Amino acid sequence: LSRDTSLAVRLESNFAGQYTVSNYAVVLDLDEVVLLIRGLLLLEETYFAQQPVNYTEVNFASRSDFSAGAYYDYKTKAWQAWISLSRIRDYKVLLNKQEFQSFRFLLEEARNKLIIK
Repeated sequence: LSRDTSLAVRLESNFAGQYTVSNYAVVLDLDEVVLLIRGLLLLEETYFAQQPVNYTEVNFASRSDFSAGAYYDYKTKAWQAWISLSRIRDYKVLLNKQEFQSFRFLLEEARNKLIIK
């Protein structure tokens, strides 16, 4: 047995389909949380201010099934952010900029609590 401690954040969501409800959960290690926060900040500070000429999509993928990112939607002329807790299904939660920023704030709060321990 080892006395090593792993620090992580667990994200969980229920997805209601037409006939069933599925539960998805992922675990992000502390190092992944730190990198994800950096990636989200990069999106907010750099990409969201741009209007690209070519199709542009930015993705973050964890060692578990979690992924997050954004793509530029030419119909709305805006960036569309998303998170996903499953690579198996095309299950993405679309986030507006305020929700995207709130998600980053929650991750920062979780990171700070993990670092303090």
